[in-house]
Amino acid sequence: MVATGSRDRHSSSSTIPSNKRCISSTVQDKKKVVKPLGICSFCLGDEEKNANGAPEDMLSCSECGNC
Repeated sequence: MVATGSRDRHSSSSTIPSNKRCISSTVQDKKKVVKPLGICSFCLGDEEKNANGAPEDMLSCSECGNC
């Protein structure tokens, strides 16, 4: 039994609560710039000294910044 005045869940879904509205595409299209950590997560070396004690260029993940 449904109380008088209450809405059915499946009734009109044309109204969207303000906190559920879509974000504009310009905000979604922005890409975060990730700053690399500078320390290898595998050997804990850096650009000046890797696990073998030699300098080595670091690469980093474009998503999280981990090396």
